[in-house]
Amino acid sequence: MKKYRFILMFFIISISLLVSCSQITINGDSNYKFNIDKDESNLKTDSSLSVFENIEYSEEVIQNITKEYTIMGEAEVSVEQAESFLHKINPNAPYLALIYKEEAEIENVRWDVAFAQSILETGYFRFNNDVKIHQNNFAGLGALGNGVSGLSFATPRIGIRAQIQHLKAYGSKEPLNGENVDVRFKYVTRGSAIYVKDLSKKGAQDENYGAKIIKILEQMKQH
Repeated sequence: MKKYRFILMFFIISISLLVSCSQITINGDSNYKFNIDKDESNLKTDSSLSVFENIEYSEEVIQNITKEYTIMGEAEVSVEQAESFLHKINPNAPYLALIYKEEAEIENVRWDVAFAQSILETGYFRFNNDVKIHQNNFAGLGALGNGVSGLSFATPRIGIRAQIQHLKAYGSKEPLNGENVDVRFKYVTRGSAIYVKDLSKKGAQDENYGAKIIKILEQMKQH
């Protein structure tokens, strides 16, 4: 009898999990996954954990980052590594790494750098700051703080494309290969931040901005 009770309980729990968490397609992007509230059918994010969990930002750590990471070029992280790293910290985060890879390869931008930047900007995709999830703005484009939420994009893919193009504006003087969707592209001094660390000097309020992106990137590589 106990055996049958255990089997019944396992079956009920399994059904509950399937109902409470499912993968959905948003504007053609089937890799966009969130938990769905059963009553409201709204996209939800998990804000229960600290925004920058598992990242050490002490001055000693920042100063110990010596490797030069360029914005342009080939990634050093696999899609599986990136997703595993992110979802270990935030299981409810969307699955966007493949889209980052696809969009970045069009412009020869390192997608792992862009993905690390998005983790930093969104707090592991929890969106606890001014920019909210529905904006599809994963890099804080146009967000100035104090409630200024910045730009919004129609789909996650378009938002990622704009982020990639904005990084290319800093990292290269080459023209875009795709149609420009980044309205702030024209304001960037082309090729003014060849290295990720130099992003700290380009509009970011945090002088360690580039180093923090690198720290996330290095943690992804080790995952």
